[in-house]
Amino acid sequence: MGTSNKQYQPTLVIKSCSDCPNIRKEPQYTSDSWERANNWYCTETELENDGKKIAGYVEWMDIKDIKVPEWCPLRIKRKKEKV
Repeated sequence: MGTSNKQYQPTLVIKSCSDCPNIRKEPQYTSDSWERANNWYCTETELENDGKKIAGYVEWMDIKDIKVPEWCPLRIKRKKEKV
């Protein structure tokens, strides 16, 4: 019984930026202490070393409506691999 030197790369299916390991969420402060919103940034992009903004003022009920942007580095990388 031999061992294979073939390397396997796991596939990470990302349907929302909230599933991505490269997301950074920062609190969006408001005058209402009950509101809990965040600004989302992509840490894979280097816009002023803070990352590119994915979405602003994201509340829990908005998460399902936010799609992965076309400029997503992982999306672009995946398209290049398919070619």
